[in-house]
This record gives sequence, structure tokens and C-alpha cells, in this order.
Amino acid sequence: MEQKRMGLLIKKLREKQNLTQQQLADMIPISREAISKWERGKTCPDYEVMLKLSKIFDVTIDELLYGEVKTKNNIDKIDSITLNLWQDRNKKQKLLYISWGIFGLVVGLFLIYYFFSYFRAINIYTINLQNANLKITNGMVVTTPEKVYFSLGNITTNKEIKMLELYYIDKDNSERLLTTTSNKNVFFSDSLGYNEYFEFKILDYIWKNIYLKVTYDDYKEIIKLELDNVYVNNNLGIKAFEF
Repeated sequence: MEQKRMGLLIKKLREKQNLTQQQLADMIPISREAISKWERGKTCPDYEVMLKLSKIFDVTIDELLYGEVKTKNNIDKIDSITLNLWQDRNKKQKLLYISWGIFGLVVGLFLIYYFFSYFRAINIYTINLQNANLKITNGMVVTTPEKVYFSLGNITTNKEIKMLELYYIDKDNSERLLTTTSNKNVFFSDSLGYNEYFEFKILDYIWKNIYLKVTYDDYKEIIKLELDNVYVNNNLGIKAFEF
């Protein structure tokens, strides 16, 4: 389809019916400026307007698209216009389907990656404990695929604490020290790749085998910590939580 040739045909057909650009514009209806742009080959009418033009000028849409009225010399070319347009449209549809298919595949792969990377990967645990000598409240552990935050919270006791040692029992029954401190403020964090305190691959095992050794003036006490899992992201989206 050549816009200039179509424009010249529209002008020729308009002048043949002794119509001004404004009169033709009123018949469609459309602005006179649009008619002028068509005839100068700057733009071309859309399909609905072409239907109206074909009725006004008593020509086929194929003739408008080709830019000439049918003759013995051009009838084959004009008749092939529809076929060529259909083939072009079909190619564009195929490209669109392929593009959407690629887009869908990328989104699907991303969701699969997200699912396996983050589903049930964010956990929040609380630590609360009370025995004859010691009380722990508001202890908290937060784990993500890249970070771990550990806090023992508030520690109150009726004895003076000399030392706190946090450790877990390894699979070979040896003690793996996590941290030691002489005060009651036990807070630390670790990042994936550093593994300063934790091996990220065995976090679940660590939480089930974590101990606190408390050294008082006169003796030591070993306490197995119980972590209560109060939040886990079971959904693909991360929701707000309360505890």
C-alpha cells in the first residue's frame, strides 16, 4: 500500500464528483485537514473510513489500497491486495503470539525461581524461657535466604551471670560455639557467604539443637533453647505478620 498513490486516487475521485475537501469531510464525517493529509500522502484513512469512502466513490477497498481503479492491466495486482494484507496480518499475529509466548516463558521461569528461592524461606521464631534461675522474654530469630538475625531478648535472673555461651551440638556431637558474652545483651547477625556464625544450609538443624550455657558465681547451667516458629511465608507474596 502506497499512501501517496492512495491519496492521489482519493483526490481524483473527489474531484470527479465535484466535491470539495470540506464537503467530503462532512459526508464521512471527519475534519477537512484529515482529507488534505490523505491527498498529500501524509496519512491514510483507517479501515472504517475506507468502507465509507468505497461507498461514496463506488470503488472497492482493494482499489483504494492499491491507489488505482481496476483495469485489465492492473486487475491481478489489485485482486492480490487482500491476499497480501491477510498474509502480512497473519505474520504479525504469529510474531505477536511468539512474543507473548516468550514473555510468558520468562515470567514462568521467574515465578519458578522465586518459588524455589523464597517460598517458606522467611521464618520468624520467638524464644521464651523460664526456670528456677533465669527468665528469657521477647527473644527472636529472623531468617531469610540471605540473612539471619538472632536476639535472646530480655534476660532476667536472681543470680549474677558471669558468662553466656550460645552453641549448638553438631552432628558429630561436638559443641559449635556461636557467640560468648559477659553481659545479658545477646544480639548478632550473619549473612549468606560470610557464615561467621551459621551454616545457612543447616539452619533448621541448628534451631533444633541450640543451647545456652550460663555461668554463675557458683556453678554452670546448660539450657536447651526452644524456638517457636511463629511466621513462615507460605504464600508467594510476603504478607505482614503479627505475633
